[in-house]
Amino acid sequence: MIRILRAARNDRATTTLEFALVAPALILVLICCLDFARALDAYVLATNATRDGARYATMQAVDPSAVPSIKAYVIQRAAPLALSSADVHVSFGTPEPSWAPSAPQPLTVTVTIDYSWQAVTWVAGTFISATGTRTFHATSTMEGMQ
Repeated sequence: MIRILRAARNDRATTTLEFALVAPALILVLICCLDFARALDAYVLATNATRDGARYATMQAVDPSAVPSIKAYVIQRAAPLALSSADVHVSFGTPEPSWAPSAPQPLTVTVTIDYSWQAVTWVAGTFISATGTRTFHATSTMEGMQ
């Protein structure tokens, strides 16, 4: 008991005790900040990959037979997300309203990514979603010529 009282009067011991009490909270805040940054990075990567994929598809003359190469390009652009071809969807359509009959008819290409993100900390996980996982859905559509 006397040792504890002497330690309480010692400034070094007081500083060590305060650090021991505050450090876990600071570390948790730091990890939560990193977790939110990971979530934002995943969302931005998915969105940019769909834009790049739609632009790449329009450069390929919007050919439906090019779907495998478009998917491969999108997966390459979103490499840190570790996407599979099942997470990337490519569809083609015609825009509304249609152009004049004499004009070449454009096609639209839509690239969609569904990415399931998992939180590291329970604090960030419950803030982002109740289960700690969130599916980011990113879609981009561009017009191209046949």
